[in-house]
Order: sequence, then structure tokens, then C-alpha cells
Amino acid sequence: MSYFQRVRNIGDLLAPYIVEHVTQRPTVSARSTEHSYLLSIGSLLQTTTRRSFVWGTGLIHPSADIGDPDARRVLAVRGKLTYAELVRNGVRVGDVPFGDPAFLIPRLLQQSGSASPRFPLGLVPHFVDRDHPFFLEAAKDPSIKVLDVCDPADVFFAELASCGAIASSSLHGLVFGEALGLPTLWLEVSDKVLGERFKFADWFSLSANPQAAPMGPDAFTSPAEIVTRCEPREIEIDAEALVRALTSDIIEECSRTPERLHVVPVAECRRRPLPVFLVSGDNAQNLAQTIASLQRQDPAVEILVYDDGSCDPHTVELLDAVQKAGTTIYRRAGSGPSSRLERVNSAVRNFFDDWAEPSRYAIADCTHEAVPLAAGAIALYDDLLDRVPRVDSVGPAISIAGDDRATAPTAAKYPIRHVPARTETCTCAIVEGGYEVGFAVYRAGKPLAGVMQSLRVCRA
Repeated sequence: MSYFQRVRNIGDLLAPYIVEHVTQRPTVSARSTEHSYLLSIGSLLQTTTRRSFVWGTGLIHPSADIGDPDARRVLAVRGKLTYAELVRNGVRVGDVPFGDPAFLIPRLLQQSGSASPRFPLGLVPHFVDRDHPFFLEAAKDPSIKVLDVCDPADVFFAELASCGAIASSSLHGLVFGEALGLPTLWLEVSDKVLGERFKFADWFSLSANPQAAPMGPDAFTSPAEIVTRCEPREIEIDAEALVRALTSDIIEECSRTPERLHVVPVAECRRRPLPVFLVSGDNAQNLAQTIASLQRQDPAVEILVYDDGSCDPHTVELLDAVQKAGTTIYRRAGSGPSSRLERVNSAVRNFFDDWAEPSRYAIADCTHEAVPLAAGAIALYDDLLDRVPRVDSVGPAISIAGDDRATAPTAAKYPIRHVPARTETCTCAIVEGGYEVGFAVYRAGKPLAGVMQSLRVCRA
């Protein structure tokens, strides 16, 4: 199946769990579109091919390309507006059920809203709104729970169920709130959410009590006022019809026997530590210092070494020692930069080959200098990948001749994940560079290239 993975957004990353629950089959993130695959949760209609099965997917905006869907493979769509756009564009869709599959979440979690909520109000910012002043200020109010759409599913839904009402600038905040039987309110605090409100209108096309326009709260909006405006939206979705649309024949067509006997399940992939590939070459001191700084990281990481043909006795001795201690070593003959990039890419692909869902990963080039990282640095870089979706990687400051480092906001506050009580002020800049410019954390499935957009933390 295919789903949005660039940012760890709860609405998108729930997709494999929902599909696994409905089909009773494990899922695998599609690496190509050569075979039949499923599209479900999210505004992904524009990515359809003739091999896609569309199950509850929506369109991001009428001006967007609708992709190349086969009408016979459209099983369900998110709302009536998406359906109308398909028809308007000549896709002769049949009588299919409406509904976002995320609405099925109570079946998966067997969870509903609490009869005695701990918080009268829960706020769910879209991932582009997480650092908006409205939500940062609201988080100081003990009567409000501000949820993080980048949290793991178990954390997010436990917090959602502890709220008496949900106000959200994220569509899936509204979907999940309605699914759990909570009154909801659509908020708009910025113009950063893509689609010019179309996906919200698409969702409310199924409502007996639709919200015609979002509420734009300001510094003077009280929590009580927001709670008062939260209402049951009475979304009309035939959940049974939505489930039945995913027939056994379609499940079989999207299923393939894996080339490997064992595929790491999605849930296990998400629990595994972030892999860090160290590019080594005849410099034992740099390699040893980099390994030591990685061993201080919290959460822990998995260290792998790609050795670029070392023959220095001290480096070879160190490689033998760390291999005996359990570290994976990829040993290769020396190669030029372009060949080395290709081979590192190959090592990364092979590492994730049996993963149902590849994770983010890091590359550290220790051939020229050590890569000292403060404890918690990788957790910060990983979090910044969610906060700055347009970059390919995040890492510490680097020095590039002629770079004015003026293309990114400075002095923005970013909370380091896994350390909730700690907040750092990071001065960041977006630069261009490949993996050879030190350390960086890269997005899942993003191969290395000679030039990539990288966010660099100049001060933290």
C-alpha cells in the first residue's frame, strides 16, 4: 500500500494499522507502482495510477491533477466533493461508499471518549501549525490538552480520549474526534495547511451538522468559548459498506508473496532504533570519536559502519573490535566519491529490504573529521524533519563557502522529542549539500544525492 510518510503525521501513519485490521493481512509500504497497491487515508488522489485501488482517499484541491485512476478500482472516496471531481474529470465512478477509513479507528482501538474527561478541551494542531503562538500559549492552560500529531498512535489516542471536546486545524483531528463521539470544531490559525479548505469541505459533505467555515481563534479567545462552539457533526458514514468495499479479490490482487521468508511488520519497524551508517576510511580516531558520541544518544541508535577500503592497521583493528561487539560492518574496496555514494545508497536499501516500512536513517562521513554529537542531538534533528517538511535532511552546522545561510527562520523554539520538559532555541539555516558534508538524519526512502536540501542547526 502507499501512504504519506514524509512527516510522521498520525492521520497518515494510521493507514497500515487500519488496513491490517480490516484485511487481517500484514501490509508493506509500496516501493514501486508496477503491481496493484492500495491508497487509503489521506489526500492522495493525485498520486493514483492505473494500478491503484482507491479506498477512502480524497483530493487535495480541484485545481490539482486527479492522477490516473481506473474507475473500476475506485472502491470508496473520502467525501462527496472528491466524488464529484472524479465525475467532472470523466472518471465514471460507480455507486461507492463515502468515508475516510480513519473513521474506523474505534474498531481498531476499541476506544471511545471518556464519560469523565480529564481535560474539557483538546486542541489538535496540523503538523504545520505545531509551533503557532495560539497552540503554544494554549499549552500553558491546565484545562487544555494540546495533542501532538507526530506522537505514536497509542500516546495520541490515549490523550484524545481524555478530552471532552476537540478543536483542530488538522482534518484528522476532526475525524478522530467524531469517530470517538466527541463534539468537534474546525480551527484555522494559518494559511499553511494545503488545499484551501477543500478537504475539510469534503469531510463536512457527509455531515448532518456541517461547519461552513473555520473558527479563527486569537489571543483573546477563551477555552470556554471554543468548547461552547464544539458540536457533534453527525457524520453519516456506512462503516460496514466501507469495510465490505475492500473485497477478498482486491485483497488478493494487492497481496504478493515476499521474496524474503520474513518481513519485519510495520509496528516493529516503528519501534526499532534509528540506524546510523558511518562512512569510514583510514581514520581510526575520527571513527572512534563518532561511535562514542552516537553511544551517548537518547534514544539509542543502531550503528552500522560502511568502510571505504581502509587498510590502516589502527582503523582495521578498530573495525574488527566493533564488529566483534555486534556492530554491522560493510567492507568495500576503495572507490571514488560518485561510486561511494552509489554504494552507500545500496547498503541503505539492502538494510531496509525486509522492512515493511523503511524508517529514517542517518549518515555520518568520518573520513575527514569526527562527528561529535551532544546527547539528544539526533532526537532534535529527527523532530525537525517533522517541523520543516521541505528539507531532505537535518544535521549540525556545516561550513560551505559562499553560503549566506539566510533561507530559513532563525531563533525558532523547537521542543526536543522524548525530553518533554526541555525546550531549546535553535538557529537554523537551509543549505545545499550531499552526504559528504558531515552528519545528517534523512527521510525514510530518500536516497542520497550529490545535492540535497538540508536544514542545519547552527545553535542549539
